[in-house]
Amino acid sequence: MSTSRYDNREIFFNDDPLFKRHFKQRKIGGIVQYDTPLFPEIEDEEYKNIETVQHLWKLGDRYSKLAEFYYDDPTMWWLIAFYNKKPTESHLKIGDLVFIPTPLEAALEVIGM
Repeated sequence: MSTSRYDNREIFFNDDPLFKRHFKQRKIGGIVQYDTPLFPEIEDEEYKNIETVQHLWKLGDRYSKLAEFYYDDPTMWWLIAFYNKKPTESHLKIGDLVFIPTPLEAALEVIGM
C-alpha cells in the first residue's frame, strides 16, 4: 500500500527562464518539482465509515505532531489536513475541533492510497 503523499505524482524539471538568474547564482540548472496532487472528493457517506478521534486545536499544535502521536509517523500530517479540508495549520484557530481519521490504513484506503 502506498502511504507517501508523493507517490503517484509526476516529477518534472523546472528550468523556467524566469528563474534562470537565481539558478545561475546557485550554480544549478533548475529544480525538480512534484505536480500538484489531485485527491478524490470524499462523499459524506464515506466520511461516516471512517472512525475519528476528536482533537481540540490548541496553541502549539501542528499537523505533524498529531500525525506523530496518532500514527507514529509525522509525514502523514497531510491526511489529517485533507480529511478536515484545512490544507495548512493557518486555516485553524484555537478551539477548532480537528478530526483524526483512524485507523491510518482505513483512512488511506478511502482516498485510494
